[in-house]
Amino acid sequence: MLYWLAHRLITWYSGFNVFSYLTFRAILAMGSSLAISLLVGPALIERLSRYQIGQVVREDGPQSHLPKAGTPTMGGTLILVTTLVSTLLWAKLTSRQVWLVLAVTFAFGLIGFLDDYLKLVVRNARGLPARWKYLFQSVFGLAIAAVLYYTASVPAERTLYLPFLKTFAEPLPVGVFITITYLMTVGMSNAVNLTDGLDGLAIMPATLVSAGLGIFAYASGNAVFAHYLEIPQIPGAGELLIFCSALSGAGLGFLWFNAYPAQVFMGDVGALAIGAALGVIAVMVRQELVALVMGGVFVLETASVILQVASFKLTGRRIFRMAPLHHHFELKGWAEPKVIVRFWIISLILVLAGLATLKLRWARPATSPPPPSLPAWAAPVFRARAICASAAGSSPSPTRAPRRRSSPSCARSIRRSRCASADSMPVCSPRRSAWWPRRDCRLICRFSSRPAGAASRSSATSSCSRAP
Repeated sequence: MLYWLAHRLITWYSGFNVFSYLTFRAILAMGSSLAISLLVGPALIERLSRYQIGQVVREDGPQSHLPKAGTPTMGGTLILVTTLVSTLLWAKLTSRQVWLVLAVTFAFGLIGFLDDYLKLVVRNARGLPARWKYLFQSVFGLAIAAVLYYTASVPAERTLYLPFLKTFAEPLPVGVFITITYLMTVGMSNAVNLTDGLDGLAIMPATLVSAGLGIFAYASGNAVFAHYLEIPQIPGAGELLIFCSALSGAGLGFLWFNAYPAQVFMGDVGALAIGAALGVIAVMVRQELVALVMGGVFVLETASVILQVASFKLTGRRIFRMAPLHHHFELKGWAEPKVIVRFWIISLILVLAGLATLKLRWARPATSPPPPSLPAWAAPVFRARAICASAAGSSPSPTRAPRRRSSPSCARSIRRSRCASADSMPVCSPRRSAWWPRRDCRLICRFSSRPAGAASRSSATSSCSRAP
């Protein structure tokens, strides 16, 4: 909205043109969502406490979690509202990608809200049954996958790319594309929900991953950057940076109240929505595998649950003391803040590793190696000899460095040489260098323009000094 207004006001004052810059609007989006979260957060927490919408703690969980019973939850609504407002303020409302990611975010947020409402307001201990929750997630996941495939504007939006490989680009059939999109959206949604078990454990990695995907979106939407970094160019993907920035700002604002000891919990309304948003953004910018690397904490938490359940059903034994993985470390004696901060550190490292794929890419070596280049010290000497060779009617080899001479022979050779050139003449002077071999001299030749009407023949003179 504000972007549209600023665009209209450019005709009155050119300073409003600053709002057309994507990076500037991204900064404003993050600042807006952060400010709104900090302003609205206390009122939301007070209202949740008044209506006694508090967390229900599992009796079979770690005993250290029992004092958290009754802490206000459903705080994820704060993240969704601030992200929506900030995105609508600063994004181009004509962007197809922005509206799609907003639709997915609020569709999965609605599923989480229904689950939390049944548990905390209706006091239904089961909440939304798992089969219904998975059914709704599947419907929304398949719907967004089909929409992304059939509304793609360029073939790159339906092509599989792999990190580190410059030349790999495999067009995806409709079935494969829909399957990958479905798994990324639904899988990432549940992975974030499983990770949300400690104060601030899920929101900080989600904020970091959102910022990382925003960088990929900005680069993919810019033709120059996409060509230079050799990543797929997705028209319009740059506007996703606004959403990612708004989500990161909202996450930081929520962390202000969710940090240990937490004043409010995210709930399913926030976890499911944030995970789905990250998954669909990764699909839109064609960085699915990179998103799995950056969200490695979510992947590890989900894998620990799958392995724990599979091992117990097949062998009757447990791999971990408790799943998800963060509970395992709690039961090993780690304090809750230590688990949280260490998972944050791991998440930061993984996000940086994902961003490194922008530059660290493997390419096949050339079929024939390029000719060897001249050393730095030899280039000026070769240019001087080239002038003399062209005057004599011959051409020197461009791949062979000039032969080094000792000081006496070097001086005699220079004194005997004569060079004819109509435009320039070489002027040679000695330079002392600590790395040059003893008893050798180094010639640094520079060129000076000949004045008009000067003689066509000139001499190259130099005096060589012996290195100490």
